[in-house]
Amino acid sequence: MVKVVAIGTSAGGLTPLQRFFSAAPDQTDVCYVVIQHLHPGFESMMDKLLGRQSKIRIKKIEDGDPIQPNTIYLNSPSIYVEIEGDEFRVQPFLSSGHVPRLPIDHFFISLAQSKHQPIAAVIMSGSGSDGAKGAGVIAQAGGHVFVEDPSEAEFSAMPNATIKAVPEAEAAFAEDLPQLIEDRLSGMPVPAIDADMESTYQSIIKLIHDTYGLDILEYKQENIKRRIARRMSLREIKNDEDYLDLLENDAEALTELYGDVLINVTQFIRDPAYYRSLTQSVFPEMFQTLNGNNPLRIWVPACSTGEEAYSIAIELNEAMEELGLEPNFRIIATDVYEPAIKKASLGFYNEDQLVPFSPRLRNKYFDVSGVGYRIKNTLRQKIIFSVHNVLTDAPFLRLDMVSCRNMLIYFSDHGQNLALSNFFFGLKHEGFLALGPSESASVLTEKMTTIDETWRIFQKSSPQRRIEQPSRWSNDQDRDQSFPAPKRPATPAHQSQPAQGSATSNAKIHAGFDAMLRRYAPSSILVNTAHEVLTWCGSAGLYVDAKGQTGNWTVDAVVHPALHPAIYKGLQSFSERDIEVFEDTVTVKLTETDTHKVRIQVEPLALTPPYPRCAVVILHRLDDINEEDEAYLKAVMKDENLDQLRGRIIDLTRDLRLTEESLQFVSDRLENHAALLRASNQELSSSNEELQASNEELQASNEELHAVNEKLQMISSDFEKQIQSEAEQIDTYEFALDMIGTSALFLTHDMRLSSFTRGAGELLELVNTDKGRYIRSVGVKMDFADWGSLGERAMTTQRPVQAEGMLNGVNVRLTVSMARPRTLQKNAVVAAIITTLD
Repeated sequence: MVKVVAIGTSAGGLTPLQRFFSAAPDQTDVCYVVIQHLHPGFESMMDKLLGRQSKIRIKKIEDGDPIQPNTIYLNSPSIYVEIEGDEFRVQPFLSSGHVPRLPIDHFFISLAQSKHQPIAAVIMSGSGSDGAKGAGVIAQAGGHVFVEDPSEAEFSAMPNATIKAVPEAEAAFAEDLPQLIEDRLSGMPVPAIDADMESTYQSIIKLIHDTYGLDILEYKQENIKRRIARRMSLREIKNDEDYLDLLENDAEALTELYGDVLINVTQFIRDPAYYRSLTQSVFPEMFQTLNGNNPLRIWVPACSTGEEAYSIAIELNEAMEELGLEPNFRIIATDVYEPAIKKASLGFYNEDQLVPFSPRLRNKYFDVSGVGYRIKNTLRQKIIFSVHNVLTDAPFLRLDMVSCRNMLIYFSDHGQNLALSNFFFGLKHEGFLALGPSESASVLTEKMTTIDETWRIFQKSSPQRRIEQPSRWSNDQDRDQSFPAPKRPATPAHQSQPAQGSATSNAKIHAGFDAMLRRYAPSSILVNTAHEVLTWCGSAGLYVDAKGQTGNWTVDAVVHPALHPAIYKGLQSFSERDIEVFEDTVTVKLTETDTHKVRIQVEPLALTPPYPRCAVVILHRLDDINEEDEAYLKAVMKDENLDQLRGRIIDLTRDLRLTEESLQFVSDRLENHAALLRASNQELSSSNEELQASNEELQASNEELHAVNEKLQMISSDFEKQIQSEAEQIDTYEFALDMIGTSALFLTHDMRLSSFTRGAGELLELVNTDKGRYIRSVGVKMDFADWGSLGERAMTTQRPVQAEGMLNGVNVRLTVSMARPRTLQKNAVVAAIITTLD
């Protein structure tokens, strides 16, 4: 039989549905049935919205539609959907007064009773508890139950209610659910990581950290454990120790797990309404800040394979051209996963990925290239792709906007606060921050203004650069204290990270480092054995160009090409033969009028493990020595010593000049620092007073919220007791009627079957699926009784009406009366009692 996956969702369900079907395969043997809460008279656009995410056929359910694989079926407003055999049946909502309609529960129960196998139920974002009861029935029928991870769901009530009703339900992010469902429906069990596996788990995340420098402990641990369990199931490995052994000895398996941990789900123009909000509310204000030739700077962290970065670039370019502005902007797109960055840098996509773009935009910004499309170079040049870790690397600065959508949901609370702190630090005053629809910037509430609540767009309202960051260990005491700190790439001295403390203290240390380098360090470049440029100082800056190479400081990328051979040869020499110093002389052409010789000395530096070996590349510009000095040197020294003496003279001359400059520099800086200290002291005093006042207000607000919360809990408890009492009364009434052997039926005003006792069901051969249908079209026919006429007379006269006749060879009397004579006729409940006369 066809695999049937029933999906129930309500408020906030659009985004997880889009992510679910974006991750689902385009060809599948599964029939998906999506049941939503829809307002009567509302024309749903879900078929068009999901059609942008998936190639699977999409159809709105009609009565009699067959159940077919590779199809997404959608419900319509004001109807119940059922399964009868291999077909769908639809029934209009019954007039049930104040009783809530639960279309998700109704379909789930019908699916379970249909004996279809295999089946699964999925509950996504929504308010209330619809679907929880039905999910329990599906689980009892041998089906599988899944929920969207409550931490991700915009409204977590429905997922939480389902987990409470079905404790064995599996929770996962929306984009992970299709693969998880396929595994379970195919009979593949997904192993869990229990307490006994915790030590192995710690070894696995340490292995990932040591190999890739990724601090897994800043991610939500349950999600990481599910990823590990998924890779184990795909590898058909049940023992955790066996999987750890595989990871330690198979680089490909470790790479697979690393890629799984770093979820790469993205697409062009994801959520068109978000881009409309940027165009209408964000871009116009950014354009007002344009200043001369300085471009707008936008950072897109967690860019994956580049679709979002290119989408923003296209929308921004279009907006600027529409206003007659020169498209002057720079987008920095980063991700910690290097394979994704490489793909993004290529800018090559297939035709299906470009569906969100109109033909005009596709032709304007993409070139046909083989079997796909490549981004045009004019737009590609405006985007820098770089490997960068939001949590451990320094943030980019002077940013007009940060667009980081659907990344924070994967981080722990500490990781989220750390990332938000870095975004805040890098943003200009009045810069913009955009997050995913399920993400929050609560740590920045006092310092950001909300621009669009729906799409989580905020504007920095505080000129402050730094915010207080909580300690990683403050709420994580069980973390393994022996686990090493995450690897951080070395940062150039002139861009070193500020030490903890006040801004003034940082400035003092920074100034001290600058003065020290100018006084004692030669013109040099610091590199490591991986050919990475760590820093440089003095006039070595003439031979280093780091513009446009953010996060990619390698010798090839930033150092003048004429120096490459000597640097590489020096690094190779001391790594192979462990020599002390390598020397060489090269000719360097800086400009058309500046060509000179440079003496290069590559000298190894010993660093303590585990840091890689480094070398300092000392540069001497030989034409800094005048002709008179050179003639004298040649006369008194041998040729082999000339170069060394020439370099010494250069160093002494430079040191003298820098000493004079340093004296003036230090004097100016001291005066500035004294003024800054006075101003900072005044600001701290006033800030302290404001903080005390704010703290008192927060305490008062907290007490009020606590009181309101207690009242809400009491009201909720009363409602639950009332509902439970009514349910018990209904069960009691039905049991009493069965005990006294009464054959009774209850009908709506239009003579549809609402409920019946066991005796009536056996006498008329009724089943549960007959509920909601006209009484004249179900069960055994009573030729002597006209249900419509009897019901109309009973409701008109408000008196019992009787009819006698034969039923299955037995003489019976049918009595029809109004069960609620004082209710309105359209809400009337009609009772029918069948009495045996023989």
